[in-house]
Amino acid sequence: MELEKVKGIVIDTDGQEHPFGIYNKEKDTEHDKVFKKEIVMSPWFQAQNYPYDPRKTMYEQIMDMTNYGLTFLLNGSSKIQNGGEYKLYTIQCPLSLSEKTKEYFRENYCYLKELTKEEGVWFQGEPYNNGEYVWPDAAYQLDDFYDKMALEKEKLRKH
Repeated sequence: MELEKVKGIVIDTDGQEHPFGIYNKEKDTEHDKVFKKEIVMSPWFQAQNYPYDPRKTMYEQIMDMTNYGLTFLLNGSSKIQNGGEYKLYTIQCPLSLSEKTKEYFRENYCYLKELTKEEGVWFQGEPYNNGEYVWPDAAYQLDDFYDKMALEKEKLRKH
């Protein structure tokens, strides 16, 4: 996983990641065009039989796509006026994750923890059920998200 280098990653029910786009803080952070080109047109996505509406944006359809077991990790980072960088990482997923997706999150906990603990990094995670919000508010800390989703956290390895 290299979420900081891409615009997003879609995790399928088999726990396989499908990254899309290349993140460049100097350029537009528009995810929709590259998602349609690299994900929607891909054979694995077409096999999902999801009725993707090309007239709507990816963002308008994420809640419904989670009904098909898809999980979205998005890099919403961008350049700010002073030349710095605003970093935002989000997870949008179904409330009931497949066992393979749970394993994916367990295996990538340490990576996500390091990524989200940097100074000035924002995190937001929320699950959906039948295309609806589940929690009254999103989780704004990775550990809170993992706890609420009952996800196992891989322990930090000692060398």
